[in-house]
Amino acid sequence: MKRPGILSKKQWLTRRVWPTLAVPLLLVAFAILATAYYLIRPNSPASRISTSHNASAEHVTTIHEDHPVFATRSELVRNSDYIVVGIVQSVFYPETPIIGTDPYGKPVADVPHTHYTVSVKRILRVAGNLRGSTITVVVVGGKTNDGYAVAEGIPSLKIGSKYLFFLRQSDNGKYFPVAGNTAIGQPVGDKYIVPAEATGASPLEVTEAELAT
Repeated sequence: MKRPGILSKKQWLTRRVWPTLAVPLLLVAFAILATAYYLIRPNSPASRISTSHNASAEHVTTIHEDHPVFATRSELVRNSDYIVVGIVQSVFYPETPIIGTDPYGKPVADVPHTHYTVSVKRILRVAGNLRGSTITVVVVGGKTNDGYAVAEGIPSLKIGSKYLFFLRQSDNGKYFPVAGNTAIGQPVGDKYIVPAEATGASPLEVTEAELAT
């Protein structure tokens, strides 16, 4: 015979445990729904990050090229026809010509290049005639049919930023950085840092005053 006031296990769960758990469960469900809405709603930070990631998720090929290196400032200066400080005005990716086909008959493109229009602000060394106050600096790497090609040690130059260029001039009138296009100094305070790929050792610190003497 069942005694009054005594609950079975099933009744206990029904009358005590489930009412006790109901409030936390409802709170958890609400939190999950609120989080899901935040993630998928238009213009939310999460959706912007996802869109940005997807937009930049293109195929990137790294180009490795053996090239001369210059371990000291004097070697770098001696092997440069022009040393200038300039500000990048624009960037252009010319169409890469097709140079043949692969064993499967697919077209093979030449190595891509990037053209930077640079406004010259200071000339530190000239071994010839520098044609005008705006020059075109060409480096290896650029857009391809399926993404980008990036050359080791060559920095990606930003429009509006200032750089130090160690240059030679090609027959077509354009300019290219020496040391396999890596001899580009990025400003840090009153100095410029030339990457290790240009020296074959450690990065090189130089100042405009040192190069002007």
